[in-house]
Amino acid sequence: MVVAVVAFGFYVGVAAPAHAEMPPGGTFFDDDGSVHEGDVEAIAQAGITVGCDEAKEFFCPDAAVTRAEMATFLTRAFGLAPDPTSGFSDVSGVHAGSIGAVEAAGWVDGCNPPANDNFCPARTLTRGEAAKMLARALDLPAASTDSFVDDETSPFAADIERLAAAGITKGCAPDHFCPNSTVTRAQMASFLARALGLTAIVPANPFEGRMVLGLPSIVAYGGLAVMEDSRTPHTLIVDTVGQPVLSPDGSRIAYVDIRRQCPPDAQGPWDCYSRLFEMDFEGGAETQITPNTARPIGHDWTPAGDQVAFFDWADGAVVLSATNPDTGAIRRLSGPLSGEPAHLSWSRDDVLASMPLAFDPPDHAEITLMNPTGEIVGTIADPSRDLLHPEWSPDGNTLAFWAAGSDKTELIVANRDGTDRRVVATVADGRAVAWSPDGTRIAFLDFQQVWCIDIAGGEPWPLTPSSLPVNAIDWR
Repeated sequence: MVVAVVAFGFYVGVAAPAHAEMPPGGTFFDDDGSVHEGDVEAIAQAGITVGCDEAKEFFCPDAAVTRAEMATFLTRAFGLAPDPTSGFSDVSGVHAGSIGAVEAAGWVDGCNPPANDNFCPARTLTRGEAAKMLARALDLPAASTDSFVDDETSPFAADIERLAAAGITKGCAPDHFCPNSTVTRAQMASFLARALGLTAIVPANPFEGRMVLGLPSIVAYGGLAVMEDSRTPHTLIVDTVGQPVLSPDGSRIAYVDIRRQCPPDAQGPWDCYSRLFEMDFEGGAETQITPNTARPIGHDWTPAGDQVAFFDWADGAVVLSATNPDTGAIRRLSGPLSGEPAHLSWSRDDVLASMPLAFDPPDHAEITLMNPTGEIVGTIADPSRDLLHPEWSPDGNTLAFWAAGSDKTELIVANRDGTDRRVVATVADGRAVAWSPDGTRIAFLDFQQVWCIDIAGGEPWPLTPSSLPVNAIDWR
């Protein structure tokens, strides 16, 4: 809790206790890049805000502050004890104790003069009204300055000038305060941080580059969303698509139609037809890049970014094929492949890593390494665990994959032949792997939430909120 003392007639904030090292991105998802982010984080670390949602993942920086929320901000900021009693007739709910506290302190008035027996807790607050409450709470002295040209007729002009003289407001534009505009939660964070002398805390950038997300539950099927240098996803497609993969330069996305067409006598996935599509990262028209008779399972762009390779079924066996998204031309790269390879990751020096589509316990899933003609060049195995979702690092020298046991899943990085294995993270339900463009971080899924971790060590941090289910990722 922030401690405040009276000095020279107004409050001087004493810095909050030192906080633990903050993960990239900070406390909330929706304030990344905001000019107020440092102040939002400062009041969060001081215990003045816990966000605007039940999971405490969002701050709602652009939402208007209500009178009830303002009461709670002030109660927490100045260490008031909640007071369940109130002279206002319309007060109840989670903010009631705070409203009673600021009423007892004399910092607020009613909203229905002259009776003033209502507080109107849900009514939004103007910047002028906020200035009055803050000036009272801080006991600011009168000011002789005239900082703004648009508050001359405002009933809050004196309070606005008191805030300006104390350095708590900088206005809404040069020489303007905008007293009749609603005050946003982000603006209030800056008012409070300056009033209490809190140091702005700007978290490190949580994410750089381009990421595509597969969304499993949009309109009951699936969809795609993208993020670029920000943890804010933008939906591209709300449709029955999934398994998105970014081209090497991050400009294009290849994905599959998840509505597989299966005949009545189908015995397994290879008996079903599907289609691959491609579209630009920025969105726009989608292009079908495989015929309706194809059966793609597992796909990735070739290192040159001019083709999408995929496992297909031909002549009674699994083969490796590739399609040119620009021309639609398809060529077969391999002869019949042993087993049923699925997931595909193609390294920059043309080594393909895959995992089996299905396997029979007690056998465990192994990672198969092959060249583009289908020749097996190595396997990576574990006698007691399944090795899943292999992904090459950008330089092709390191392989990341999941080792799934009965009670936990470990994210492993290893040399390209599987030696020198090192555990990067241990989670309950690890799925998918995506390397950062510089190869220093790995993004992964745990219970359909995207997390990120430095491969050098440390704790993972979230890249997506828990309220957004994700089932596939890729990063460039």
